[in-house]
Amino acid sequence: MSALKRVQQWATFARIWHIYNAAWQNPFHSSELIKKYLMGMHKPIYHPMNDCGDHVIVINSADIALPGDEWKKRVYFHHTGYPGGATWTLAWNLHEKDPTMIIKKAVYNSMDGNLQRRRR
Repeated sequence: MSALKRVQQWATFARIWHIYNAAWQNPFHSSELIKKYLMGMHKPIYHPMNDCGDHVIVINSADIALPGDEWKKRVYFHHTGYPGGATWTLAWNLHEKDPTMIIKKAVYNSMDGNLQRRRR
C-alpha cells in the first residue's frame, strides 16, 4: 500500500475536529451543516447506523442571529419528567439563561430520530 493510499484511508476512518463560527449565523441553517459533520455524511463510508462522524466545536454561539422577530415568537419546550413539569420558554429568555442552548436544540432537532441521536 502506498503512502498516499494509507493517508487517504486514515483520513476516511479517523475522527477529525472541526471548528464552526456561529457569529451572526442562523442557528437552524447552521444545524444542517453541523449535522453533516457529526453524522459523517461527508465521508464515503457513511451509513445511518454507522458511527463515523467527526467532532464539531461551535464558537461564538452567544452571537447567533434569528431572522425577523423570532426572538419574541419562537418557543422552546422542556419537560422535567415529573407531573406538571412542562415548561415553555421564549427564545430570548432561553438565550439569556444559556447562550449555547439554542444551537444545541437546533442541532438535536435536525439529527435523524434514530437511536444514535443522543450519542452524537
